[in-house]
Amino acid sequence: MFEFHWGFHTSLLPGNGRQVLIRHYDAEPEDHTGVIFGLLIHRKDVSSGDDGAIHAEQDDFITAAIETCSRCAEGGWVCS
Repeated sequence: MFEFHWGFHTSLLPGNGRQVLIRHYDAEPEDHTGVIFGLLIHRKDVSSGDDGAIHAEQDDFITAAIETCSRCAEGGWVCS
């Protein structure tokens, strides 16, 4: 499993910008050479400024991606 992450600034009005952080978890299973499965994508919310809470939420998303990966691998990558 691996993670893509990127961020950008968005603004609808001048001076009203905010940073948006995106995380995307993927799997590249050994039994499917050259195939990448997208498992989960989410917006990382850092607005609280609480590093512990931010990391805990991120860990929850990572756990969900790992569980999805395991479930899909067991099902022959037929995911629902």
